[in-house]
Amino acid sequence: MRISAQFAIFTEQYGVEVSKKSTMTFLFRHVAPNRLSVAPLAKHKNFTPMESTPHQQPIALHYENLIAGRLLRRYARFLADVELSDGSTATAHCPNSGSMRSCIEPQAEVMLTHTPNPNRRTQYTWELVRTNNCWVCINTQRANTLAIKLIKTNSIPSLNGYSTVQPEVRFGDSRFDIFAQNTNNQCFIEVKSVTLRESNRAQFPDSPTARGLKHLHALMNAKAQGYRAAMLYMIQRADVEIFAPAWHIDKAYAQALLKAHSAGVEVFAMRIDVSPQGLTPIGLIPYQLHI
Repeated sequence: MRISAQFAIFTEQYGVEVSKKSTMTFLFRHVAPNRLSVAPLAKHKNFTPMESTPHQQPIALHYENLIAGRLLRRYARFLADVELSDGSTATAHCPNSGSMRSCIEPQAEVMLTHTPNPNRRTQYTWELVRTNNCWVCINTQRANTLAIKLIKTNSIPSLNGYSTVQPEVRFGDSRFDIFAQNTNNQCFIEVKSVTLRESNRAQFPDSPTARGLKHLHALMNAKAQGYRAAMLYMIQRADVEIFAPAWHIDKAYAQALLKAHSAGVEVFAMRIDVSPQGLTPIGLIPYQLHI
């Protein structure tokens, strides 16, 4: 089969629009083992290729009874006003503490969940927004829930084979999102939800993060003490091809990530296909840590 035909099949199978610029990444991932010599690309200091990943999996995290609306405004960090289909306005909780750059557009399509709990300040939670013809999951809690499920089901290459997977485990004065262990190693994993898009890149963070910086230093400390340590970036949108730290937003975090990686902290970037039906892991994508 010709390479161009294989590339076309790949884009159709995964249901995402991939630019011609990613053809080389595609070749490395799907064709290179038997057809190409890619040593120069693999040795490039700014490029880390994808690991071998399975074909797109079924929906891993389902949504039920989402309520459609149009975004009117986001304010006070954790609140958003949404116009519902009947013309009424609902105030929804915004479960995202970041700036949400590249996600906020007036009148953008959004999806909410409804929790009729009189003890809640708001009975709606903002889950999804549609931007750049792509659904984005803005609920950071979903990233953690999905990450735990994928690790438990051995769905992330190089983070599989763990018999015990626990959420929210303390290490020193930090708390990591996931602790996984088997007979070979004990691994601390910090999960970050990624929604920022710049061109074809997913980037983190979308605003300065002292908490994220603390987690990187804690991971380096864990690695120095003999634990396995990993950063898992859950990219909650499918319209990107590579992950990179946002040097222009938080230089200190980007520098710390580069230092942590050099110290042995592993980095994984999992791209997620988002739809009103649910969240589906597509696979690991390359990352570029240098500026």
